[in-house]
Amino acid sequence: SGVHKLCLNKYLSWLFVQNSWFITPKTFLVKNIQDLENISYQWKIFVKPCNGWSSVDNWVFLNIREARDHIRKILSYDDVLVQEFIVKQREFTVSIVWDFDKNPKVLAISEVITQKEIFDYDAKYKADWATEIVHADLEKDLKKEIEKVALSIYTLFQAKTFARIDFIYENGKLYFLEVN
Repeated sequence: SGVHKLCLNKYLSWLFVQNSWFITPKTFLVKNIQDLENISYQWKIFVKPCNGWSSVDNWVFLNIREARDHIRKILSYDDVLVQEFIVKQREFTVSIVWDFDKNPKVLAISEVITQKEIFDYDAKYKADWATEIVHADLEKDLKKEIEKVALSIYTLFQAKTFARIDFIYENGKLYFLEVN
């Protein structure tokens, strides 16, 4: 479906959410190596395939120069998403389902705790590198905010049945990462 395709393309989904006034990391789409000339960051960058899944080929670099070879690798099979790296206090994934009346309902807010800098492929699938706490221990106001923002994004995308929406929480701000 169109919604599924939109969610799979990380840049288009970022544009969609960013243009709807949600907080997002600064993001650039790289379609060829020359696009790197237009990118500047004051801090670390996060690099991933635009249409990737399961955190394959996701990496953090100090700067574009260090990321150049990895970006070339990804460009051999996909466009590249380059994002401002957000130093996370906490990372959340929100599972949303339709109820029996086809209304979206938050099933769970899970907190992702990883021993690595990012929740990459190794952290997801290798034992003891990460923990996902279903029904995260949250202050009441933060829980309400996460639920409200996740449900708003789910509705914005016109998602159906099931979706998972990922966020980083840092210094009182909830940054949208992606919809799965």
